[in-house]
Amino acid sequence: MERPITIGLPKGYLFDESLDFFKKQGVEVDDVPSRALIFHDKSMKFRFLILRPTDVTVYVQNGVVDMGVCGMDIVRETKPDLIVLKDLGFGYCRLSVATDVNKKDKTFNNGDKVATKFVNSTKEFFDKKGLKVDIIKLYGSVELAAITGLSDYIVDLIATGKTLKENGLVETQTIYETTAHLLVNRVFYSLRNEIVQQYIG
Repeated sequence: MERPITIGLPKGYLFDESLDFFKKQGVEVDDVPSRALIFHDKSMKFRFLILRPTDVTVYVQNGVVDMGVCGMDIVRETKPDLIVLKDLGFGYCRLSVATDVNKKDKTFNNGDKVATKFVNSTKEFFDKKGLKVDIIKLYGSVELAAITGLSDYIVDLIATGKTLKENGLVETQTIYETTAHLLVNRVFYSLRNEIVQQYIG
């Protein structure tokens, strides 16, 4: 029996729609066991790993999983060596610059402090504008940086904008829009292309 095709699913808000995508391709999965990190479909031909969204690209690139799902924001930020196969059309959000709604001068300037989890995307954005800013890498709630004065701006993923509004912040510019994408390991793509083609249509 061939080894099962291994698929990386992102835990969190993309999980259910990601699993539904594979169900629509004929993968039969009932209830996912509580707290499971790995589970199989009924046929045992597919094995699923539940991963942090930011780890999906790492597992796909290194061949631990054959295919995976994560937001295009993570792909653009980390630039992994893999194949982006398909836009799945769900999980829409945008990477945007935001600041205190009461900030009088909302123009960007050299030396501005910008807090974000997306260091590379932020640097690329300001580099294209010819501006040198001080990027502060954060791991928690980025909104706090603008509220407390740690930074002049923040760069973060925004879905509805509700969190920004509730914290007295306002978007000033969208850097890019992002949705969930299907990713494939390069070796798997070459060796099992007949399987990969089933997911393109």
